Amino acid sequence: MALTYQAIATTTVGSGGAANIEFTSIPGTYTDLELVFSCRVAANYGNLFYQTNLTLNSTGSENDRLLFGYGTTVGSNIVGDAVVYGVTSSIATANTFGNGSIYIPNYTSLNKKSVSSDSVSESNDSGAIKSFMTAVFNVTSAVTSVKIASYDGQNFVQYSTATLYGIKNTV
Repeated sequence: MALTYQAIATTTVGSGGAANIEFTSIPGTYTDLELVFSCRVAANYGNLFYQTNLTLNSTGSENDRLLFGYGTTVGSNIVGDAVVYGVTSSIATANTFGNGSIYIPNYTSLNKKSVSSDSVSESNDSGAIKSFMTAVFNVTSAVTSVKIASYDGQNFVQYSTATLYGIKNTV
């Protein structure tokens, strides 16, 4: 089965930054959704990466599993919100952006939504973080909005970008 990707919308953060990147009024004409991002946050909390939360239809997740690698450290966590660590903070190498993708299969179903994320913060040293997250959202209607935002309201910097793709299965 072949997949076809169609860009639904792209957001690029302008001068002054933005507290979040959100896509709304998502049509129900696809099989799955994928959000691809390249972002940097204008603050830090002592790490090269920054915690970014995902919401679907303004709802956080209820059950998350996070696997990560940071330098030579590896670990896993159960977290309370869908956390994406692939966003670079202000103490990372200048002008580097973290990258990742968030996959939302079967987004129009009436079942709870299962989501997976694969991301990496970027820096020219051993401190970059690679993470993989799976989450379940208590959203039992079609997903009509997807938002990423830092956990504490810090802005994404200018030139951070995200594209939401609709995916169709074809035979």
